[in-house]
Amino acid sequence: MLECPVTTEWPQQESCLISAPVVARLVQISDCHLFADPQGALLGLKTEESLQDVLEHIDHFEKPKGIDTLLVTGDLSQDGSPQSYQRLWEKTRYIGQSQGWIQGNHDLDQPMQAYSGLRPVLSPGILQPHPRWQVILLNSSVEHQIHGHISAEHLLFLEQSLARANGIFSLVVTHHPPCHIGCAWLDRQCIDNPGRLEKILDQYQDTVRAVLCGHVHQQAEVRFAATTVWTSPSTCIQFKPASDGFALDPLGPGYRVLELLENGGIRTYVSRVQASDHLDTLACGY
Repeated sequence: MLECPVTTEWPQQESCLISAPVVARLVQISDCHLFADPQGALLGLKTEESLQDVLEHIDHFEKPKGIDTLLVTGDLSQDGSPQSYQRLWEKTRYIGQSQGWIQGNHDLDQPMQAYSGLRPVLSPGILQPHPRWQVILLNSSVEHQIHGHISAEHLLFLEQSLARANGIFSLVVTHHPPCHIGCAWLDRQCIDNPGRLEKILDQYQDTVRAVLCGHVHQQAEVRFAATTVWTSPSTCIQFKPASDGFALDPLGPGYRVLELLENGGIRTYVSRVQASDHLDTLACGY
């Protein structure tokens, strides 16, 4: 599990932006889909076991370099059970000096909030891993719905947070992507009101350095407004890129690392663990 290669991708920024000193390191995990039952499986894959493989990889390869913040970007739970959130917190509480959790379309607010409080920061919220950087968490989920939507309240929170930035660089984090990623069936589930978000990001394009998302169970890099959108693998099953309908990808579970630089640049890469032999690759949905 710990010998798998790292997939590296560099942002589409000028070389001078990615050569500055690193001031903070963030790790993103997403779409864990845990169950009340620790043996719960999604399409043949035991999601808690695959999460544990990812966390061991993070502990071995990333923790020695330092982790300032862990971001868990939605669908923490498959069934919205209190037990799933409690076990996730117990497994991840030692990763990073701070944590941010974002609701996904499978999550339920009430049990999720029961394990936040003074623990993970929930959306809408702000984390500041370094005086030069803020991470703005937005909730794009609509409870009991698949598609994404950002409320007027959260858009106002974003706008006010950026207006107060005063030279601080910003990373905006949502569960759903705000734009298409080239995967037709998932593109129908992206944020359904991207217009106002796009205007805000354009207005503060010198402050917002990237948008980070989950939901799509695959790594992608696309442009939206005047910035870059990165999506990341799931810690369990992976969806096949560029597919018209539901399709699984045999790639293993993974996570994303983001290195925030002093001058506003970001270096990022995705790392994966070994794929499971138990995955039902012929599944037509879940």
